[in-house]
Amino acid sequence: MTVTGLIRVPLSALRTNDEQVIGSLYEVGQKTYRYVKNAGSTALVARASCAELLTSVEAGMKTRVISPDIMSGANTAIVGLPAGMPMSSIGGSGSGTGAYGWIQCKGPAKVSVIRTSTAIAIGSFAIGTGTYPASAAFGIPYAPSADSSVNSYSGIGRSRGVFIMSAMASTSAITHAASALVDIQCLS
Repeated sequence: MTVTGLIRVPLSALRTNDEQVIGSLYEVGQKTYRYVKNAGSTALVARASCAELLTSVEAGMKTRVISPDIMSGANTAIVGLPAGMPMSSIGGSGSGTGAYGWIQCKGPAKVSVIRTSTAIAIGSFAIGTGTYPASAAFGIPYAPSADSSVNSYSGIGRSRGVFIMSAMASTSAITHAASALVDIQCLS
């Protein structure tokens, strides 16, 4: 992937074609962005999560993303491959509003995370999930422990996702709109 110092497409803009080199990385401050194509028919929600599209084509790797709530078929993403956070709502493939745009794949950001009746501690970890709607952003954070059964998420480990950087109080029910400062770690 190309790391560029200049970009043709602003971070919040969408395009209907590959105006910026697809897969390009743009670094500014502590943040890294990747120019991608939404390969799914479902639009990506701004500041929510998106997942990497699994493909056997080398040129398509790390350049195509889909909504995390599309979890069926042989050629889709899995919960363990979050790609990052769309900077704006990226239209579905073939969309007249633009299926190409930027996602933040590394660095600090404010996102929505799923809250539960358990308080969320600083250092907890969350991944993108297909269990909740695309607008739910990142999954239920957890504080891993040595005996935690959620340490591996089906053997994939915690290689991609977000670290919670601000503690969150508990709530009486699961809610989808809890804003949190996180450190995105989806650049692999």
